Amino acid sequence: ADLHHIDSVYTDPQASRRYLYALRDACLGLEHLRQPVIAAVHGMVLAGGLELMLACDLVVAEESSRIGDQHMNWGFIAGGGSTQRLPRRVGVARALDLLYTGRWVSAREAWDMGLVSRVVEDGTLAEATAELAADLATRSPDALARTKALVRHAQEVPLEQGLDLEIETVMSYYARPEFAAAMAAFKTRTPRDFIT
Repeated sequence: ADLHHIDSVYTDPQASRRYLYALRDACLGLEHLRQPVIAAVHGMVLAGGLELMLACDLVVAEESSRIGDQHMNWGFIAGGGSTQRLPRRVGVARALDLLYTGRWVSAREAWDMGLVSRVVEDGTLAEATAELAADLATRSPDALARTKALVRHAQEVPLEQGLDLEIETVMSYYARPEFAAAMAAFKTRTPRDFIT
C-alpha cells in the first residue's frame, strides 16, 4: 500500500472505505478472471503485496524472496484480504502465526506451507513464469476456467455441495463440442492445440 495515500485518507471514513473496497475489488477481479492468474514473486512481498499475491491462482517465487504480512508489526490490521485468504490458503494456525507475529518467511518456507506453487533459482523468475504460462496456454481454456471456478467454490461450501457442483460441471462439459473433440483426441492420442 502507498502509506502516504493511507495517511491522507484514514481520517476520512468515506475515502478510507473507497480505498479498501477498491483493493478488495482488484483482488476479487483477479480471482474472477476465467483465465489462471500467475504471480511472479521476487524481493519483498509484504502486507498489500501479499494480499495481491493471495488473489492469484499460482505463485512462482524466486529463492531469495521474503513473504509476510507485517501489518501487526506497526499496529495495523490487514484490510486487503489477508485475514480471509491466508487461512484458506495455509490453514488457521499458520495464518494466525503470520498475521499475529508479522514475521517474514523465505520462499522455501512459503512453499512448505502451501503459500507459493513453485520456487525457482534467483535470476530465472521471468523464464520460469513464462514457461508455466506457455504450458497453461496449451490446455483447454474452458476446462481451465471451469477447474478454477470449482476450486475457488470449494473454499466456500461444504464438501458434499462442492462434489455435487463438480458432477454438474462435468455433466455440462460433456455436452459441449469441445469435450467431444477432447475425447476424440484422447482416443487417438493426438495432441490438441488450444493456442489461438
